[in-house]
Amino acid sequence: MSLFHSFILGIVQGITEFFPISSSAHLALLQEIFGIQSKLQVTVFLHFGSVLALLLTMRSEIKEIITQKLRLIPLLVIGSIPAGIVGFTLKSKIELSFENPIIIGTSLVLTGIILWFTRVRRHNIPHARQITLLDALIIGIAQAIAIIPGISRSGITIAMAIYIGINRVEAAKFSFLLAIISILGATVFTLPGSQLLTFNLTTIITAILVSFLASYFAIRTLLKVVSTRKFSLFSLYCWLLGFLVLFLNL
Repeated sequence: MSLFHSFILGIVQGITEFFPISSSAHLALLQEIFGIQSKLQVTVFLHFGSVLALLLTMRSEIKEIITQKLRLIPLLVIGSIPAGIVGFTLKSKIELSFENPIIIGTSLVLTGIILWFTRVRRHNIPHARQITLLDALIIGIAQAIAIIPGISRSGITIAMAIYIGINRVEAAKFSFLLAIISILGATVFTLPGSQLLTFNLTTIITAILVSFLASYFAIRTLLKVVSTRKFSLFSLYCWLLGFLVLFLNL
């Protein structure tokens, strides 16, 4: 992976991780174009930059959870279990799916459908209700499905929360908190076999730093966009890219 590759991948990761257009699809396609071999390991490095941006952006919410909102801790644990089970048991199949453009294209189209139908819910639910254990489990199952490349993690978790009646901004924040656990878990799980020393340290640091900056911008932007009907318009991009990938590979 060259310095140029790490810069481009960092920008793409940061923006697509939080805009609901699937970072996994974009990274898989770009890594294939760039001829990068260790795709899963590179993806973990890029996601680490994103989680650093999350920790910075959500620091007040994290502090509240630790000091005041302890009830959210079991909800986040419950919400993280499905993705952990799927990631652990289907690791090899997940890696293979990153090589399959048909899966990626089809999943992007499905993500577009999921996003589009958030329009049928009320524009916004003014009074945020507390997220229950069942809500957390449902959102967690949605996050587990997003392990498939092309299914946007932020898109499907926020959309699912909106479908079950969670305030849109609160849905985004809960999705981001789940992402912290998910990304850190994937990092810990993947790094031991990642052959870190085979990567150029400069390219790794560049990828993480650029991903961090792009992610911070994307998080702040999405928190403003998600409360409007413009959130569903991301479906148009998902459909365009999804059908393009399918057209080029069928």
